[in-house]
Amino acid sequence: MKISKDSHDRASQLLDPIEHGLVYNTRVTPHWIGGTDSFWFKRYDPQGSTFLFVSPTEKTARPAFDHKKLASALSTALPGNTFSEYTLPFHDFRYAENQTKIEFSATNVDWSYDLVTFQLSRSKTKRSKAFSDGELASPDGNWVAYVKEHNIWVRSLDSGQEAQLTFDGEKYFDYGTSPESNTTAVTERLGGAKRPPVAMWSPDSTKLVVQRLDQRVVRDLYLIQSSVEDEGGTVRPRLHTFKYPLLGDAKLATAELVILNIPGAKKQMVVSELGPLPFTTILSPIEMKLVWWSDDSRKVYFIHKERGDKALELYEIDSENGLARLLIEERASTHIEPNLSVENRPNVYVLDEDIIWFSERDGYGHLYVYDTSSGKLVKQITSGEWVVRDILHVDRRNHLIYFTAGGREPGRDPYFRHLYSVSIDAGSESVKLLTPEDADHEIWFSPTGSYFVDNFSTVDSIPKSFLRSSKDGETILNLEVSDFDQLFEFGFKWPERFSVKAREGKTDLYGVIYFPSDFDPCRKYPVIDDVYPGPTRTRCAKSFDPEPDNRKWIFMPQATAELGFIVVTLDGLGTPFRSKAFRDYSYGKFEEAGGLLDHVIALRELASSRPYMDLERVGIYGHSGGGYASARAIFDLPEFYKVAVSSAGVHDLRDYLPVGEKYQGLFEPGKYATQSNSTVAHKLKGKLLLVYGDMDDNVNPASTIRLIDALVKADKTFDVLVLPNKNHSFSSDPYFIRKRWEYFVRHLLGPSI
Repeated sequence: MKISKDSHDRASQLLDPIEHGLVYNTRVTPHWIGGTDSFWFKRYDPQGSTFLFVSPTEKTARPAFDHKKLASALSTALPGNTFSEYTLPFHDFRYAENQTKIEFSATNVDWSYDLVTFQLSRSKTKRSKAFSDGELASPDGNWVAYVKEHNIWVRSLDSGQEAQLTFDGEKYFDYGTSPESNTTAVTERLGGAKRPPVAMWSPDSTKLVVQRLDQRVVRDLYLIQSSVEDEGGTVRPRLHTFKYPLLGDAKLATAELVILNIPGAKKQMVVSELGPLPFTTILSPIEMKLVWWSDDSRKVYFIHKERGDKALELYEIDSENGLARLLIEERASTHIEPNLSVENRPNVYVLDEDIIWFSERDGYGHLYVYDTSSGKLVKQITSGEWVVRDILHVDRRNHLIYFTAGGREPGRDPYFRHLYSVSIDAGSESVKLLTPEDADHEIWFSPTGSYFVDNFSTVDSIPKSFLRSSKDGETILNLEVSDFDQLFEFGFKWPERFSVKAREGKTDLYGVIYFPSDFDPCRKYPVIDDVYPGPTRTRCAKSFDPEPDNRKWIFMPQATAELGFIVVTLDGLGTPFRSKAFRDYSYGKFEEAGGLLDHVIALRELASSRPYMDLERVGIYGHSGGGYASARAIFDLPEFYKVAVSSAGVHDLRDYLPVGEKYQGLFEPGKYATQSNSTVAHKLKGKLLLVYGDMDDNVNPASTIRLIDALVKADKTFDVLVLPNKNHSFSSDPYFIRKRWEYFVRHLLGPSI
C-alpha cells in the first residue's frame, strides 16, 4: 500500500509552496541604507526577481537601478552568459559613492556599476576587506576576530596584520567557542564548519566581550556512526565523543566573561569579577543574547540565571576594571524568563536613569521601570490580561517604547502580534496600537526609528506589506500584496482557524484545521493531530512565515492533509505566549505533554459539528518534543489515538540537557519517573512508528533506544526506522516524510491512493 506518485508530488509541492513557485512575496525584507530610513528590497514573480528602492520621505518605491541595462552590461562582460532583468546573478548589493554606484559580487568577481553613466567595472574594493564565515567583523568594518588554537585573535582588514589577544586557552578551557551541548557539535565537526567566535564587539569597535568556556568537568556523550566508508575503503564504525551534560548532572560547564581590547590599548584583558558561572541553557550566555554592550561601550550587561531558572540577576560590568554591580534580582516559584520567547533578546534595556525590565509577576508578561542608580522598582509601565512579546525599539529622546504584544485586542487570536507604543512616563494609559489589522504582524524598524515595515497575514489570508510611520502607524506605502494565483490554481483550500475551551471549561484554546484540496464535506476523513507540546514554543502557525527553516514546519500539516486527511494543530495548556498560569500548567507535569487531554477534548468538540471528521481513525505525529508527545498520546490515550509516528523524541528528560530542569524542577527521582515514556510503554495498543537518526547530536539516539527496550520487554509490536548519518534536523528529509505519510496512509486510509 503505497502513495501514488501524483498524490506524493502534490503533497510535496505543498511542503514548500514558495520553493515550488506557487506563492510569491510573502514578506518584504528591508535592507536599510546606512543609517537612513531608505532601503531596498527584493521582489519575486514567475519571471524572476528585481530590486526596489524605497524612500519613506518621498513616499515612493521604484527600481533600485536599470535592471535591463545592467543585465546587458553583465552579459557583455561575461561571454557565454545571457542575463535578463529578472535573472541578474546576485542576491544583494550595496550602494556606494552617495548612491551613485552599486557594488555586488557575481561569478566570483566583485563588480561596480555606475548608476549615472551605466558603466560596469570590476570593483576597486580591497580584497583585504573580505572576511570568512569563521570571523566576526567589527561594527566599523576595520577588524575581524577569530578563534585560533583555542585563543582569540584579531586581524586588521586594512593592513592584514594579525594580533593574538589571549594566550592561555586550551582544549575545553578556551575562549570564544560554543559549548558542545549546542545540539550541533558533532554535525559541525564532521562538516568542517567554522563558527565565528562567541563574542560581541563594542559599538565603538575598540573592545570585545568574549567568554572563557570551561567544559573540562562535563561528562562525555557518544554517537556511533555505523554507515561510514573511509578513504582506505574500510567500514569500521566510528565513535564520536562530545561534551554533553545530562539533566541532574552535578558538574556543568561554566562561562567567564572577559573584555579584550584591540592592539594598542594599555590593558589588553579585563576579567569580570563575577568569575566562572555555570549555565544550563543549551547555548552559552552570549549566544542566548543574555550579554550586551552599553551604547557608550563602557559597560557590559549580563543576565545570569540560577539553575532551575527560578531567579534572574541583571549585572553591570565595568569594561575598564571588571567590577560588577547587581542591578536587579527577581525570584519566582516556577521558572522565569526575560522574554516569553527564550530565543529572542531579553526585554531589558538600561537607559540613563531607568531600566526597562520584563516580568510576569502579576500573572502576565509586562514591562516595569527600575531606577538605574538604586536598582529599586519605580513603577509598572504596561498592565492587563495580555502579554508583551518583544521590545523592538526604544526612543530615548521621547521616552517611548515600541513593542509587540498579544491578547490586548478583544475578540482576536491572542497569539497575533500587534505593534504598540507606550510612554515610559505616562505608563499603561498611553499604550497606542500602531497595527490595526486583525492579523499577525512582523515588524522591521528603520535605523532612526521613524518608520517600520509591517508584514502581516493570517493562515487564512493573503500576506501584505506596508511601510508605516512609527508616530501613529499611518500607512506611508503599500509595498506588497502576495501573489497566490498559482497556489489557488493548484487547488489550495484555506485552512480554518478555530477556538475551543480547555479541559477546565474556561480558557480559550486556539488551533487550525487543514483540508485536502479536493475536500468534500460529505465524505468521512481520518484525522491527524500534528503536535508539539511546548513549553518553549507553540505549534500552530499564525501567518505565512517565509523563512526557509520554518516553511516545512508551517506547511507540513497542509501537505499531509493533501493525502486525504483532516489535519489539526492546537496549542493546549502548558504552552507559551499566554498568561503565567497558562504556561505553568505543565510545570512539574511534563508527562501531560503540553495538554494532550486538551487535544482530545478539542477534536471531539470539532467533530461534533463537523461530521466529515472520523474520530474512529485518529493519528498523531511530532518531532523532538513532539516525538515525546506523539508517543505519550498513543500510550496514555490508546482508545482515542490509533496511529502515531514519533520522530527524534525526547522520551525521557533524564536523557536530555539540564535545560529541562526549568520545566520539571531540579532533579528528584520520584519527580522524574512519571514523565518517562518507558514507564507507560506497556499500554501500547495501536500502531507506533519510532524514528531516529543515528547521528543526532541534539536528542541522543539512546532516548529512543531505551523506549524500544521497554516496548520489547512489554512484548509489544511496533515499528522502527533508523536513518543513518542523520542528525536532529531530519524532520525535513524527503525519505522520512514519505515514510511517515505512507504509515498513516497504510493504517488510517487503508488502500493505496
